[in-house]
Amino acid sequence: MVAPEQKANQQLSTLSRFINYFAPYRPDLPITIFFVLVGAFSQSIGPALIGWAIDRLIVGKNLPGLLGILGVLVVIYLIGIQAVRIQISRVGWMMQNILAQMRQDIFTKIQSLPISFFDQSEAGDLMSRLLNDVSTVNQAFGQTIAQMLGNFFSLVGIVIAMLIINPTLGLLANLIVPLMIITTSFFARLARSRFRVTRQTIGELSTKVEEDIGSVREAQAFNRVQLNIEEFASLNAANRDANVQAVAITAAFLPSIDFLNTLATGLVLAYGGYLAVTGAITVGTVTAFLL
Repeated sequence: MVAPEQKANQQLSTLSRFINYFAPYRPDLPITIFFVLVGAFSQSIGPALIGWAIDRLIVGKNLPGLLGILGVLVVIYLIGIQAVRIQISRVGWMMQNILAQMRQDIFTKIQSLPISFFDQSEAGDLMSRLLNDVSTVNQAFGQTIAQMLGNFFSLVGIVIAMLIINPTLGLLANLIVPLMIITTSFFARLARSRFRVTRQTIGELSTKVEEDIGSVREAQAFNRVQLNIEEFASLNAANRDANVQAVAITAAFLPSIDFLNTLATGLVLAYGGYLAVTGAITVGTVTAFLL
């Protein structure tokens, strides 16, 4: 059993080694972050402009002004779309180079290990590390980093805009954020254990495939074909069940977040509608908050 302190140190060490892969691309990071900020700005400024247009232009029946603000919105959103496209392209290029280097380093490391290591390790599991685990890193970090940064800065910009427009309504709308963080943390702990099992089962399955295909002649000669099929079916079923359990966590997580999002919308609509009816705020402000 690994002690919590030792486990934490191992995780920090692994994270540190992973971050070192970004060192050659350090000059590209500020440029990528710039485009992330541009995309986040375009997402946060749009609702505020729409709310302003409703109160100042639509209510005032200012058609030329409305067409002008629509043109501004089109330009802002086009710039945002282009910024997101560039950031996805740059992050994708960076991550594919990093993943290629990781595969090369893993393969080089395997080649340098002593023979005794291979006596204790299964070839299929090593292949799973080289192919499946690196592929998982690609799925986790390929675009997730850029999306997380973009969403974080968008959230910060939106929260600031909300508090500037109406502090009370802004605080009410963001009361859901701590609940979202708690919910995400809860499901993350569940998902971490489930997906760890999927990595183990896919390694065992890869080992079984490698061994059985490599020894198919011996299996036929000693009449072990049916036994091999049954053993593979058992491992395959275990891998299936592990993945089903992992997917079930994800399937429960997304509706939970959607429910909290809907609850936040309902709170803003109820209290914001009340403020609008009593004349405390404008309809455009409520619309901007809902957007």
